[in-house]
Amino acid sequence: MFIANSRMPGFLNHHHSEKPTQNLAMMRKIQPRVIYYSTIYVAAVVLMVSVFLSQSLPIYGFRWLPNFGATFEHHMSKAFMTQAGHALGSQSGYDGQFYAQLAIDPLVQNPETANAFDDFEFRARRPLFAMTAYAAGGGDPGAVLQAYSFQNIVFWLILAGVLLRWLPPISWQNLFRYVAILYSIGLVASIQQALLDGPALTLIAMGVLLAELRRPWLSAMMLGFAGLGKETSILASSLFGFPKLSDPKQLLLLILKLGIVVLPLALWMSYISLIEHSTRSTLLGSRFNFDWPLLGWWAGVQTLINKIQDGQPLVLSVTTTIFLIALPAQVVALLLMRQVSNLWWRVGATFAVFSFFIGYATWEGVVGSAARICMPVTVAFNILAPRTKKWLGVLIVGNMLSVLGLHAVMSFGPPQHLLAAPIPHGLSAALGMEWKTGWYSMESNDQNYWHWSSGVSEIEVWPKRLGVTHAVLRFRTRAVQPMEITVATQNGPLFRFGSGVEHSEEIEVLVPLHAGANTLYFRSNTPAPDVPGDERPLSFMLMNPTLRTK
Repeated sequence: MFIANSRMPGFLNHHHSEKPTQNLAMMRKIQPRVIYYSTIYVAAVVLMVSVFLSQSLPIYGFRWLPNFGATFEHHMSKAFMTQAGHALGSQSGYDGQFYAQLAIDPLVQNPETANAFDDFEFRARRPLFAMTAYAAGGGDPGAVLQAYSFQNIVFWLILAGVLLRWLPPISWQNLFRYVAILYSIGLVASIQQALLDGPALTLIAMGVLLAELRRPWLSAMMLGFAGLGKETSILASSLFGFPKLSDPKQLLLLILKLGIVVLPLALWMSYISLIEHSTRSTLLGSRFNFDWPLLGWWAGVQTLINKIQDGQPLVLSVTTTIFLIALPAQVVALLLMRQVSNLWWRVGATFAVFSFFIGYATWEGVVGSAARICMPVTVAFNILAPRTKKWLGVLIVGNMLSVLGLHAVMSFGPPQHLLAAPIPHGLSAALGMEWKTGWYSMESNDQNYWHWSSGVSEIEVWPKRLGVTHAVLRFRTRAVQPMEITVATQNGPLFRFGSGVEHSEEIEVLVPLHAGANTLYFRSNTPAPDVPGDERPLSFMLMNPTLRTK
């Protein structure tokens, strides 16, 4: 546990002139309080982790978190679409879907990866956490996507430990501020949607910690890594301060530190610029991310007013109002503190000024991405806000963002269509099953779920215990046009059946099994036709498969 000297209780920061009996008395007085607050700290951490772990789905694990959208599915690389085991979360999805695809191919060696993003240059300049996921998953697409979706909570736990340096469990003020940071809506959103902001904030906090420990070069390296995770993190290099121009030595040292911070991102951007792929997708682009001072925030206010007038539900209007008031309150309060010598103030103030220039795209929505962009402001605000009655109101108003975050944690859960999807019978007992290449992500309604095939697709089945030699696979099917479908193993065909534009009766296939993975091949006898209104090559669907032992 790191505890800053200025925040140490007396018994931890005693002077040699104090009598031992006085120190012992103070220790006895403060120890129960430390235990009490430490217990609540631990409870806050356990709550977040337990809620997160409870969201693992039987088929997908945590792979649904990046919120993949149907709008972008036909732009996904074949390797990702057929091997990663992703799940559609909504129509358009969110930013995490692009970084998750980068994790499958972090060096962008496949041209299809470059074409999968809404804005290639904007997404590809943030490779670090794609690389960490790729390494953790050993390059296997399914494992990589699982690691990418899971790593946010790992970085959150590291941040929870690092924050103890500035907010040790010794008072209710520290408790309030500690929980307010960890449950801020920006940090919670990063975890729940597998985004980059939380991990980047953790590296920034570690950079500040290293600087305070008088390890400036290691601090610069840490901020360099943070910049590779999210380029705006290099703004945190303001913690190194501004030496006098008359001191050439200090000026040179600052330039060297800034060089270490910027160099990794500069080298990576140079690499990205050399990638010679035929097309680079810019489907939505990153317009409206920046604007003249405060115009983005004001546009968000006007949008809120218009939505209220149009009859937007009260809960959404209240949520957006809190966001548009609480975050600016943190920004203004932090700038007014003017603690120039404090490293966190330098970092937070830099991001506070930066917030003036972020555009409407970051303020729109029920809670805009500005809450994530400005998380260093949230940390600095809570660490540095004076512990006086006059500032208590400001502290509460600013941390209304954490009320939104706590609500998001307690209401966190997968989309209903993923919860409603039936699980093939027997998977948890004697059999395992996984959709492999050639299938699109799951679609569903209130009663059924299905996967469309591109014409040649695979399912992998494996026995989980000895003595299981056969499985029975049951399903219904429907095709875009009449066709014959063959189910086969590597040893030859198992079953052939005709499929038409109407849903078939239930089909049953007896599958012989050997130890380990058994691959079933589904092949149509005609190429996938063009489907009006859908850019995907669709052939046939497999609906409501169930699997049981023979």
